[in-house]
Amino acid sequence: MNLSEQKIKALKFLVIVTGIFALLQLIPGRAKAQVPSASFTSNVITGCAPLSVDFINLSTQASNYVWDFGNGNTSTLTDPTTVYITPGQYTVTLIAINSLTGDRDTLIATNYINVVADPVVNFVASPLVGCAGNNSISFTNLSTNASSYIWDFGDGNFSTQTDPVHSYSAVGTYTVKLIARNNFNCSKIEIKPAYISIVPNAPAAFTVNQQSSCNTGTNFNFNATTPGAVSWFWDFGNGVTSTVQNPSYVYGAMGSYDVSLIVTNANGCKDTLVKPAYINIGPNLVPSFTVTNQAGCFPLSTTFTCTVPGAISWAWDFGDGTTSTLQSVPHTYLTPGNYDITLAVTTTSGCNGSVTMPAFITVDDYPNASFTVGSATGCKPYPALFNNTSTGASTYSWSFGDGNTSTAFNPVNTYNSSGTFNVNLIATSPNGCTDTTTVNSAVTVNTVTASFSATPRVGCSPLTVAFGSTAVNTATWEWDFGDGTTGTGSNISHTYVPVNNYNIQLVVTSIHGCKDTLVKPAYVRVSSGTVPYTVPDTIIVCTPPGAVSFTDPTIGSNSWIWHFGDGDSSTIKNPS
Repeated sequence: MNLSEQKIKALKFLVIVTGIFALLQLIPGRAKAQVPSASFTSNVITGCAPLSVDFINLSTQASNYVWDFGNGNTSTLTDPTTVYITPGQYTVTLIAINSLTGDRDTLIATNYINVVADPVVNFVASPLVGCAGNNSISFTNLSTNASSYIWDFGDGNFSTQTDPVHSYSAVGTYTVKLIARNNFNCSKIEIKPAYISIVPNAPAAFTVNQQSSCNTGTNFNFNATTPGAVSWFWDFGNGVTSTVQNPSYVYGAMGSYDVSLIVTNANGCKDTLVKPAYINIGPNLVPSFTVTNQAGCFPLSTTFTCTVPGAISWAWDFGDGTTSTLQSVPHTYLTPGNYDITLAVTTTSGCNGSVTMPAFITVDDYPNASFTVGSATGCKPYPALFNNTSTGASTYSWSFGDGNTSTAFNPVNTYNSSGTFNVNLIATSPNGCTDTTTVNSAVTVNTVTASFSATPRVGCSPLTVAFGSTAVNTATWEWDFGDGTTGTGSNISHTYVPVNNYNIQLVVTSIHGCKDTLVKPAYVRVSSGTVPYTVPDTIIVCTPPGAVSFTDPTIGSNSWIWHFGDGDSSTIKNPS
């Protein structure tokens, strides 16, 4: 056989082999190991807009991917992330492609992502202006897409009712806040600064030139002393009334008369003062007097002055064992208590009489400010309960050391930052006596932050990964390796066998009992240790140039070394 015949036989053999290879491609079940299977999961499927979703690709035997997230966005990444801006349900489609064989698989997850609308928060109140000590503010909740509410009325009081009614006890301007939350824990807040105004009442007060007389024709001159009053209504105790600010009146008959005054200020706040048996006309005089300070803290200095016209003698008993015969006399009370005042008077017209005012002078002792903390240590956010043990006080002013304050008796303050806080309490008696106490380091708030790293994070099965946590002040570490196994300890190793992407979770507990959880999706990726690439029996090319493209179908590969049989090599993934 000559050389030409050998070449002809070799060419015939090559043609036969090539035909057999082509027929093999048509056989059912061909290269089943390279048929892709599309599969995925995600870190979340339900949440509030805007919702960021990390998709974790679980497909097999695929090298290329086409994602359609249903929100107008697409991707060709292996593990993409997208953000859903608008509430609604979204269908997610993944096409997994084997670029070597051209096979593909499609997974359509209908209504896979559910994006929930945030609450819409709004409210109104009526009235917006109230009088101190006599107000009732109705709050109307106009929020939508919400299931629970927290109201902050701005005076240290809160409510979880839908439409609460609240009364303010002190004069001031109050900012009102409403937090609305839905069933998916999405929350929004509406803040209305200086929304409610509580204005002072118009404290009714009046005097008269004299309270008693022996003459039925005496002209009594009344004087209303309420600042800011715009209207007055007098009742002289005998059926006669007046709307003049400073009326004069002649009773014309002997008797004892109650006098009352109703005043109204520009804000519509009213107050009523009734003075029983204030005017006395008859043979017996009922003395009257004024005092500069009727109540206060000891030592209390005040001045008594008799206001009876034509008086020529005065006899005072100040209730503490001291007396005087002057018309106007200063006096100092050195001991806390309530004191009866007695005054006896004789006039030039021969009228005389005496009056005793029980407990007319009130001298307060200084209060004692003190408190305890329900538990001085907690984890952020920490609601600390304060137990007020003060005595002799009627109002309280708290400063919790974190910028928050309160006027409640036993307040609860939530600390949202870690640290040690000094707490101050000012206790005030009914007549303005104060005492202050400060407890240094009264509350300590602790926190812990979970953190960890792993080496290596990507490799071939079996893959042994070393996990280490850098969380400080930590007492326990609880690991979930994502493959159904768990572990404990700050530094721990774990071996993965199945090829997959694994979510890693670490729960740390501090030495103070505080907990924190950290989850890293698809943090460890385990790839197959074999290359699913089959070299064809025969590749026929024409020269020149004789170019052939090669594709690596391996999932998760990150380095390559190709040998083409002709002495050449390559280190790229898909060479030609």
